[in-house]
Amino acid sequence: MLDYSLLCAMLLLLMFAALLLARWLGARQEQAVVNLYRLSALEKRQASIEGVIDALRDMGADRSVLDILYEALLRDLGRIRELDPRREDLDELIREAEAGRNRKSKAPPPDQAAVNTEEELHSVRRHMQKAMQLLALLNQHGGLGARKYGEARARLQSLAINIGVNSYMLMAEKALEKRNTMRAFSMYRKAESLLEFARLRDEDKKQRLDLIKAEKQRLMEQYEDEKGLLLLASAD
Repeated sequence: MLDYSLLCAMLLLLMFAALLLARWLGARQEQAVVNLYRLSALEKRQASIEGVIDALRDMGADRSVLDILYEALLRDLGRIRELDPRREDLDELIREAEAGRNRKSKAPPPDQAAVNTEEELHSVRRHMQKAMQLLALLNQHGGLGARKYGEARARLQSLAINIGVNSYMLMAEKALEKRNTMRAFSMYRKAESLLEFARLRDEDKKQRLDLIKAEKQRLMEQYEDEKGLLLLASAD
């Protein structure tokens, strides 16, 4: 027959072991929940980065900006694989990202990039805003460095200005093809306004503003009978 003190000791030992097991299981469960949140956040950012990369490639974004985003995408895919090693699609996604990073862009040069409609231009601006937000997030958590971050932002801002001005000029040309002088004048004015507030070299800004001014003057001379309406469009 077991000694009473020995029995108590065994029961205490079992209780202690049960407590340790419960704490271990609780910790594992808590870690599993944390991992799920991390996976969800990483997968959401992965999709966002992929969307921004696709949009910026089509716009002719600078290679240095795309490289920053591809590096972030590959890091996120690697973290997802660490958290969920059973996923079978990750190796293929990583290969696709590496191939995309090395693929040459077929987009027009940045100074020629343009879209056809104001709706498309709004979409471009949304992608640019997302790209800026991603750069800020990567700089905050990934340590891009002030110089690299500043250069990337400046290149994106320059691209956004070029696309905006080029698109308004293109829309003005299309409006003139349809003899819609009011809309053409309005598009020239929007391009002019965008340039006036843009951070560009004085020489470049003046050259482009002079070109728009000449186009506006030509319209006013060509459509003298609509001059008053064109001036109203100028105030749009």
